[in-house]
Amino acid sequence: MAQHICVLGGGISGLSTAHYLRKGLDPSRYRISLIEKQNRLGGWVDTDRDGFVFEKGPRSLRKSAVAQPMIRLIQDMNIEGQVIGADKEYVGKRFILLDKQLRQLPSSIMEFLTSNLTRPILPKIIKEIFTPRSSILKDDVTIHEFFTERLGEHATSTLIEPMVLGIYGGNARNLSLKSCFPSMFRTASQNRSFILGSIFGPKDASTKSPLDQYIPSVYSFQNGLATITDALESSLASKVNLIRGNGVQSLKFHENSTSTSSWKIQLENGETLDADYIFSALPLDVLPKILPKPIADPQLESKWSSMGVVNFGFSRQIIPKNLRGFGYLVPPKEQETILGVTFDSITFPQQNQRGTIFQEFQLDFKLNST
Repeated sequence: MAQHICVLGGGISGLSTAHYLRKGLDPSRYRISLIEKQNRLGGWVDTDRDGFVFEKGPRSLRKSAVAQPMIRLIQDMNIEGQVIGADKEYVGKRFILLDKQLRQLPSSIMEFLTSNLTRPILPKIIKEIFTPRSSILKDDVTIHEFFTERLGEHATSTLIEPMVLGIYGGNARNLSLKSCFPSMFRTASQNRSFILGSIFGPKDASTKSPLDQYIPSVYSFQNGLATITDALESSLASKVNLIRGNGVQSLKFHENSTSTSSWKIQLENGETLDADYIFSALPLDVLPKILPKPIADPQLESKWSSMGVVNFGFSRQIIPKNLRGFGYLVPPKEQETILGVTFDSITFPQQNQRGTIFQEFQLDFKLNST
């Protein structure tokens, strides 16, 4: 009798987990179910294609050594032909809001040396190169603590904190350097200067896919990022039991039981499933609520912040030519509710089917709770 594997959560993590399990395991020995509380699969990856290509969650992907699994997944789904690259003229042109004014961030060494925005921190950078290895790096440290020690408060609050907001939507004063930027943590731990270590030290190695050379550094899909989750759902439809609109209420472990399965899964509609193995792709604030009490671990509980995404579409060009670029970020010290703005139809004009220009506004409603 085939053993039963259950994957909890139907976002991109759960979908890709189910895909690789099905790809690597013999169907005659293992059957797989994926359980998702919502009626749709994809989780935070959600594209609205009603006239405009509006992203309700993440809006682009970046190619890097640690992102190779995504490239291989694209190849598995045979959707490489739908990949589009960000506009090379504008992808590196980014702005920051300071004192209610948009100021362009430098995109080259020469601009960094001459920009009024970054020139004041040059003495701190030179000092960092000759400063002994960080004294606060032990098991871990917050992003804010590390950069404040190495580059000072001004550089951290002006440049580093908005960058962290743009990537994670979280507060650099609470987020772990080791978890968010593991390669930087290793570099800082192993070198006197993390700047020199980043420039001259060994780079992260990863087995590259043959497709890697054709993938742009920043990319999306012609019809938005939901292309990847839609492809996963379509691929799994005939291979995996997809359960939608029915979340997990509780998990019970059959310890020292004569049952052939190790777990009993109670669903919200009252149904139960027996499982031999469980893979969780649920948020960490959800998982402890369904685990058996003897197994529940307080360390699984996590702090999180709410974020809103608002998309606007316009039938005419509204962005001045000198401000056209990827978008802008807002440092927390500006005390704005907006984390940042991305100009999606400038970054990905290929998605701009109707000749219209639109902006995407990202709002953080609970910034202080991160």
